[in-house]
Amino acid sequence: MDLKVAAQNAALETVSTEEAVRALIRDNVTLSDKAKKRLQDYQMDLNHRSTAWQRLSMETDLDILSGLLFEWLETLKHPLLDVDSLSYIVVWSSKPQRCLEKLPGSNRYLLEYLLRFISRLRPMTQECQSLITKRFMAALTQQSIWMKSAFYPSSRNFQKLRRGTAAKLNEFFIRMMNLVEEVNTQEMEKPWTLKLDLVSGQLEEMETEPVDETSS
Repeated sequence: MDLKVAAQNAALETVSTEEAVRALIRDNVTLSDKAKKRLQDYQMDLNHRSTAWQRLSMETDLDILSGLLFEWLETLKHPLLDVDSLSYIVVWSSKPQRCLEKLPGSNRYLLEYLLRFISRLRPMTQECQSLITKRFMAALTQQSIWMKSAFYPSSRNFQKLRRGTAAKLNEFFIRMMNLVEEVNTQEMEKPWTLKLDLVSGQLEEMETEPVDETSS
């Protein structure tokens, strides 16, 4: 069976933004045993069989796709956003372009790709965007973050992301997504008022979360 031809001939399956959001913010520890087994099989095959990548291109299970993404991000030898990167972001969170200039090229491109993906999930409520942003913050820094009344990801022995650092990183993510959206739409003046309101709302939410100042 030619997987590439089969993928081209298959009807495209669409999902709602809500379905995508649910899969992205799910903690892998809550997956069924069957789903966990599939994740393990995929990880093994992707490392040893070239055909696994073709199979992955046809995968439509959102839990599997998001699970693989976070498994990869959370098990990298070094987090995409390490201590040095977070230091730059804390200082320059309001100037995303300047922050990006300080990041390694490969990390910069991957971060921009992920934020472009998040920004294209529409329509999405402020609450959903906040949850997705936090989920990626945890994965990209390999530190746990408070969301939905618990620290995520619960299955990792990560240190806790400090509240102040989380607030700055959140601001950077939102401003970066704003920048990406402006470039995509070529609307250079339009959305700053609404976008800054979104930033303010999420920063206020950060202020209400549990304080943990023992880690950086």
